[in-house]
Amino acid sequence: MARRTDPNSQYRVSIHLNNGHRYASTQPFQIDPVTGRKTYRHVHWGTVDESNKFIPGRNYILAPLAEREKLIFPDTWDLSEIRMLSGTRERVRPALEAQDENRLYGDIWLLEKTAETTGIREDLTKIFQGSQGTVNRFMTLVCFLFSGKGSFDRLAAWQRISKTPCDRELPLSSVTKLLQSVTEDQCQSFMKLRDGRPGAEELCVVDTAGRPLWETFPWEIFPRETFRIRKGSLGTDRRRRLSDPEKEGRQLLLSVAQILGRHLEHIRRSMLSDEFDSVQNILDEMRPIRYIRHPNGSPFITPFTVRQAEICEALVFELPENCSPEPWREEIRALS
Repeated sequence: MARRTDPNSQYRVSIHLNNGHRYASTQPFQIDPVTGRKTYRHVHWGTVDESNKFIPGRNYILAPLAEREKLIFPDTWDLSEIRMLSGTRERVRPALEAQDENRLYGDIWLLEKTAETTGIREDLTKIFQGSQGTVNRFMTLVCFLFSGKGSFDRLAAWQRISKTPCDRELPLSSVTKLLQSVTEDQCQSFMKLRDGRPGAEELCVVDTAGRPLWETFPWEIFPRETFRIRKGSLGTDRRRRLSDPEKEGRQLLLSVAQILGRHLEHIRRSMLSDEFDSVQNILDEMRPIRYIRHPNGSPFITPFTVRQAEICEALVFELPENCSPEPWREEIRALS
């Protein structure tokens, strides 16, 4: 007589040892329609330290609530990190009087820190006459380019699940107004400010011969590079031609994104090439970090994982307060 199958087996979480790492894993299966055989695969929901404390990973943080609730963890595991993530609440932006604010933040935090350390935010503040609101709106558009979420008509929806420099949702009409407000003089002033910043790692926009471009923009000069950026990790509005009123704004937007991307690529190649194949992989690794604010409490950022902390070390970024993975970092390294 065949053994009875446990209907909850594919939701039971156990430790999967792989290359010295302890993963919290389930083994869902698929049945081959021809042979009737089951094919199993491991799904990693996070890691488990030596004290059996579960550290949620990207799969868990990004999973729908209904899928999380199906998981069956061992009774002996410490699940305090789940409660810290406020993971049982909705992932859209809520009304603060009713429940927590809980949004993705890691990749945006990294881009904002990079903009600060490279002087990009300071230069934007100068050309926008000190208006931090304008700078925040512009940096929100820059961060959206790296998200790969498509055209700007999806920006407001992305803001509902992401902590962006501009807290106010930006409909397409606001994006158009912002881009149309950028002047050619502001574009030229920005490039001159970049010219005054030394450091090979900043890598300002260059043409196909490697010459820096300070008095013009690269839209028509190296279209292959522009096409790669627009179609790849900086994928955004796919319109082939720019409307004249928005041209300067979009050129400035692309130039800022290129400078950020080139800086991160320089760090990746020199410090992180063994761990990450692209800048987009670095941003994907950082994205699950969340910004949480309780209705009656102070906002905080969820703790970083070891890999996220190592990215920050390579970029010489200090971790936010109480975000260090130090209590369990050495144990993970010892396992590897």
